Parts: sequence; C-alpha cells; structure tokens
Amino acid sequence: MDAQGDAYVVGKVDYPGLPTTPGAIKPTYMLGATTNEDGFLLKVSADGTSLLYGTYLGGSGADVASAIKLSTLGEIVIAGQTASSDFVGMPAIPRGTSDAFLIRISPDGSRILDARTFGGDAADSVSALAPDGAGGWLLCGATTSANFPTSSTAFQKTLLGERNGWVRRVSGDFQPVYSTYFGGSFIDGCINITSDGSAKAYLVGVTFSADLPTTVGAFQEDTSALPNSYFGGLGGKVYLSARDPDREAYFAQISSDGSELLYGTLLGGFGTVPMSYPPFSFGSGISNSPSGTIYVSGSTVAASFPVTDGGLRQSMGGNADGFIAAFAPSDLRITTPSALPSAPLSVPYRVILSAAGGTGPYTWSAVGFHLPQGLSLSADGVLSGSAGDANAVGAGNQFTVKVKDAAGNAAYKSLLLKVDYPGNPICGGNTCLLSLHQGSNFVFELPTLARGVPPLSFAVTGGVPPGLKIDSTGTITSERLTETGQFNFAVSLSDSTGRIEVVNWSVLVSGGDPLPNASISVSPASAVRGQVVTVTWRSVWTSGCEATGGGADGASWSGVLPIFGTRTFTASTAGEFSYGVRCASSSTETVAAQASIRVSEPSGTGSSATGGGAGGSSASDGSGGGGSLPLSTLALLLVAAGQRGLRQGVHGRMASVKRLTP
Repeated sequence: MDAQGDAYVVGKVDYPGLPTTPGAIKPTYMLGATTNEDGFLLKVSADGTSLLYGTYLGGSGADVASAIKLSTLGEIVIAGQTASSDFVGMPAIPRGTSDAFLIRISPDGSRILDARTFGGDAADSVSALAPDGAGGWLLCGATTSANFPTSSTAFQKTLLGERNGWVRRVSGDFQPVYSTYFGGSFIDGCINITSDGSAKAYLVGVTFSADLPTTVGAFQEDTSALPNSYFGGLGGKVYLSARDPDREAYFAQISSDGSELLYGTLLGGFGTVPMSYPPFSFGSGISNSPSGTIYVSGSTVAASFPVTDGGLRQSMGGNADGFIAAFAPSDLRITTPSALPSAPLSVPYRVILSAAGGTGPYTWSAVGFHLPQGLSLSADGVLSGSAGDANAVGAGNQFTVKVKDAAGNAAYKSLLLKVDYPGNPICGGNTCLLSLHQGSNFVFELPTLARGVPPLSFAVTGGVPPGLKIDSTGTITSERLTETGQFNFAVSLSDSTGRIEVVNWSVLVSGGDPLPNASISVSPASAVRGQVVTVTWRSVWTSGCEATGGGADGASWSGVLPIFGTRTFTASTAGEFSYGVRCASSSTETVAAQASIRVSEPSGTGSSATGGGAGGSSASDGSGGGGSLPLSTLALLLVAAGQRGLRQGVHGRMASVKRLTP
C-alpha cells in the first residue's frame, strides 16, 4: 500500500478479460500468440470501490509478476520472471527458457522507467523482493541454470543440485552489488526475503537437500532425516539421504556483501502421522521487527516439527499445521550439535548437553515431541538411559530441549538421535563397520560427497569381500559371500574441483549359523608382566557391546565397544583375569562371551598376585576393525541407520555481535 492506503497487486493470469485502464503499458492479453501467460499490475483505491489503473505485464511467452514494492519516490518496483523476447516496454531478451526480471514503473502506471533481466541458460524464477535498508533491493528465487551469474564475493558460486535457490542484491538504480546461489545437492528454493538497516539478507524457503548449508550452533544444524540414514555418523563430509526425501523449511542470514552465511538453520521434522507419510515442511513468510527479532512462518505435516513450550500448541492439530518461529539476538545458546551420538539399541547411553553465555547455573528440560523410549533428560543436562525399540508407535528420534539460565533467559535446540539396530553399518569419524554372515542378502547405496561440485565420482581400493559388489553407481550389494574373515577397503569420494573425502570400511564376514552371536579371545592366554596382550572380540547381528572384567593391566575393562575390534595393552599385574563382552541384538535378547588370561611374574622375580582393576582407570583405547577406531571415540558413535535392519533385506536410499538463538 502507499501512504494514501491505495493497494497495489501483482500476479499472473492465463486468460483475457483482466480489467485494464487507458494508457496501460499492455492493455490487451493476446499479442499474436494462441496462448500465453501474463503478469499483471492493479492499483485499487483505498476504499476498494475503483480501479485506479490496471495493466498486463509481459509478451507472447509465459510471464509472471511475483513481488512488488514501492520506492521512496512512489515508483512501483516489480520482480518476476519472463520467457518473452517481446515483453512490452522492456528491451531485454531472456537468455534461457525463462529469466528473472526487475522493473521500475512510473507512479501513474503508464510506462516502464527501468528494467533488468538476469539468469542463465535454463529456468530462473523470482519469489520475493525487499528493500535492503541502504537504498537498494534484495531479490531471491530459484534456478536450474549452471551459469546463473554470481559475483566474485559470492558465498556459493556453483549450482550444486538440480535446482538451487539464489539471492541477488542491487543498488537503487538496479546495478548489481552481489549475486549468489544458495542451496545443496538436490532441490532448493528461496521463497521470501527481508532485510535490516545494514543490508543483510534474511531468507526463508524449502529444501530437499540434506546438505543445505547451516551454521554451527544453529537451532537445527542437521537434517531431520539423519536418524533414518545409514551414514549419519560420518558427519557433514557425505551427502545423507533417507528412505523418504528430506523436505524441510529453512531460515538463513547472509552478509551484506553476499560472501558469508551468518546464520543458517533447518526447520523440519521427519516423524509423521501416519508414520509412513512423507514429511514436508515449507517456509513461506518472514518479517523483521524493531527489536531485532525475526519471525518465520510456514506449514508442516511433520508431527515431530521442533516446537517449544512457549507456543500456542505443542502437537499437530490435524494432518497439516501452520508454524511460526521467532529468532532473536541472545548471549545464551545451546552448543551441543543437533546430531547427537547414536544410541545402540539396549546399550547404556549417556551424553552431557552443553550451553554457553547467559548467567549460570543452567536448568535443562525436554519441551518438544518426545525422547526415544528408555532415555531421559535430567535438569542438569544429562541425557541417559538405554534406548528401547524406536520403531514402536509413539517413539521419536527428534525432540526440542530448553536451557534456562539463572536470570530466566531461555534458548532452544532441535536434537536428533539415531538408535542403532543390529545388522546395520556402524559409522563414526571416517570409518564404517559392518558385521555379516555368509547368507547376508542386502542392497543399499553408498553416500556421495556433500556439497560436491558435479560431476561426482568414487573409487574403491583395498580388499572387498568376495561376493560383495559395488557397481559404478555406488550401489553396494551382497550376492553370496564366499569367504569368511575381516576385510578392509576404502571408498574415495571426489568432485570436479579435486576435493576428496575417504570413507574406510571394515567388514567382518562370519560363516555358519546366522543367529546373533558374540565371541572374544585373549592372546596369549598366559603371559608374564611386561608382555603385550591383545583382546579380540566379534559379534554378528548386534548393535553394540559392553566391555566387562579386565585387570591384567591394572585397570577394569568397561565402556561401550564397537561390534568388533581389537585392544592391545601391556600386562602389569600378576593373577588370573576375565574379559567379557555383552552385545545387544534386539530389545529383548543379549549375547555374551568371555575369555581369561593368567599373568605371572617374570622368571627370577617374586610373585604378588592382585585382583583385577585395583587402583586403575577405565580402559578406553579399544579399536574396531583393524584398530582404526579408538574406543574413546566409539563410546558414543554418531551413527545413522534405517528403521529396518539389513538382516531384513532393507533397500535404503541414502536419499556480528550476538548469535541468533531460537
């Protein structure tokens, strides 16, 4: 609206008959074509009784007017997209199938005063337009053009997926200040944009990309599909996808020169009702306020959408709801990453949440959706218990936590937790462990490089188990495993820029009965003080193991172990000691194994046998598969796996000043 309350409306129309006024830029719909689509501009009086002017906008192709603002001089600034080489009043010609445009129209609506088109060789569209607070304009939209024009300072200079969002800032006379892509490795779009007095851009939109860029410490740094992906434990180096596509809203803040992502968070959930319904959250509205609070709105069908305790409602009212989220500058923030270490099924779990800023002490609570069955959060921020069956109705792997400081300030975080299941890959750091038997039958896809610049490729080196096939598309298939033993190989993921990430695989193939089992051995079984001893354990169809016993090195053997591995130590205490493992294979079944060692004094010395574990600290230098994963890092692996194990033959597709705090 203008200062008089007159209303300005833009949109698109695909039929004749729109009311236009004398002297309009384009008074008629058809322009020598049998069919087309035009944009339009209408100005309606404040009381709604009269059309002050109306005009079509476009040519003989498909044209859309998407967004409108008024300049300080009363001129009408409109953004949209055009496929017309004969757009009336605009001399520019589209470069691709459609180009974005920005035009300025005289206050009386009679002519186009200035016009710019921009885009690449494919389809470019505009969704939103906003003043930048410094006399210029910010626009955003989506593009499938690999050569969309970007600036030297662009945060993202390359199209990464099938379609990415984009942001462009121009001066008051439409000269470019910067232009950048914004997206991940699949499909994204910017839906709306606003700014502040310093020309920073605030975006809201939707992404189907699990690797949309986010910032450390954001409300939700990781995709809500992560707990349903096999490879979440590998972190941000690989592109994660799941059995259903990742479709989430996002909120982002970009610097005034377009070079830096100042804040970026996802806003979405994976749990739906019914649970098999594809999740979808869509960000569409954004507004700033004098206090610095940014309000974001949209819609969601995700029952696990990360709500807080301060909202109107904490659960879905139907199959789909709207949402509103507020982000404000704050010293208090939750520093624990959104992706928690994974919880092996039926194995003890403990993670301490962390916060920074504000005034201590902190008080913690879980306030949105619910924790996985068997886990609880204490007021001092300890998440602990033993995860039950997360496939059960009502169980969830995404929840919102709240921290309050002594002054009553609050901050929130959306947390994601994967419950590991027997038979799925166990991944952490840059290594994945997989325990199989010769009758295993499965198929899944290896992850690709996150935010890799196409074309992407991978190479396999090392000893792949005979019968385990990896084809040129990255699909890994178990046909018939012909040999038993432990096999180690590496998969190198690379892109066209030469960036490389390596994922190491250690695969244990067992023969005989495919039922859950565990074994452990100590070598040598008899040793003298000062001799090196190796403990080797193996388990099949388990989610993780607990170490029990110990003492030969003066320390107890405890903690969470990977599904197989070795640990080497030096015997230091004379006596007889037992080493054991207990491995969870389902919510009701545990397999166990035990082995012993006798340690004696070296010949010529006196003997002084002592009990195991006396005065020692908990051993934590075990390793999984060839010693590549230390126990200290595997105690709480960040792992992602599907809701059904490989044992069941799952085909899983791995489809400023203060921080902003939700």
